[in-house]
Amino acid sequence: MNLDFMFVYKNKSSLLLLSKKRNPVFFLFCLLIGIPILFINPAHSEINDTFTVRNISVDVTANSSFVAKDLAIKEGMRAAFQKLLKRLTIEVDYEKLPDMEDDEIENFLIGFEIEEEKLSNVRYIGLLTFRFKDSSIRNLLTTNDLNFSESSSTTISGVTPTSEIDFPDGK
Repeated sequence: MNLDFMFVYKNKSSLLLLSKKRNPVFFLFCLLIGIPILFINPAHSEINDTFTVRNISVDVTANSSFVAKDLAIKEGMRAAFQKLLKRLTIEVDYEKLPDMEDDEIENFLIGFEIEEEKLSNVRYIGLLTFRFKDSSIRNLLTTNDLNFSESSSTTISGVTPTSEIDFPDGK
């Protein structure tokens, strides 16, 4: 056991001694741990999250920018909720999707992010991202007898196979 650590707060001289002895090691430790942390971006950690709806564009005008922002967030939440439900279900079931009030939708919401925003005295323009509770959404769809899929699709481009072509000149 290193006794320097035991007296750090009791003896000022051992604090100075400790800092002089350990400073390069501590600096190197912080450098090795700190630099990778700087490159971790939590916004990209959920790129394929099925229950996250990104790029919801809102544009609302009201008596003030504060009222417009509040209305825009609610409008965006409704749009994101409907987009999520349509993403998870098939088109023939769209008519069976529940029509819910804002306070009901808020119960399914984890949170939202403002990606971009512009404000004037009476107008709010924004680009929003909404995250929903996966278990609550699953329960909602199950109780409404809706078939759903959580798999996300990706577009794959490929090369179409072709057959040999006989040219008249023999090439």
